Amino acid sequence: MIYSSWQLSNGHVSNFNILKLQRLQEVEKSNHKPMENNQKMGLNLVELSGWLPAIIIPVATLSQLLTLIKNRSSANVNVITWSLFGIANLGLYIYVEKYWEFQSLIGLLGSAVIDFLIVAFILINNREHKL
Repeated sequence: MIYSSWQLSNGHVSNFNILKLQRLQEVEKSNHKPMENNQKMGLNLVELSGWLPAIIIPVATLSQLLTLIKNRSSANVNVITWSLFGIANLGLYIYVEKYWEFQSLIGLLGSAVIDFLIVAFILINNREHKL
């Protein structure tokens, strides 16, 4: 909140509010400083940390699906686990609110699709074996 000089001089603003105003101004000034080199390097680490799960999670999930298809068996593969993985990936995709970023699309949404393909395979495979 910005106070007029009249409010300040006539005692309408407490010392606490003046200190709070000064602190807010300091924070605002510090937020407008140009980025230093070490901060720029931090962004690279952040970007890298976004790419790792975007590559690793779908590859690992796809590996499970390919193994199921190759073996034509879903023995010892839990349908509840893969359903929960799919739901969790969808929930995380919504939570991060980065709907059009490649990392989110592939790492979360793509993995959810593969998770549900695994679930479908397990359910179909189990039904065929019961017949």
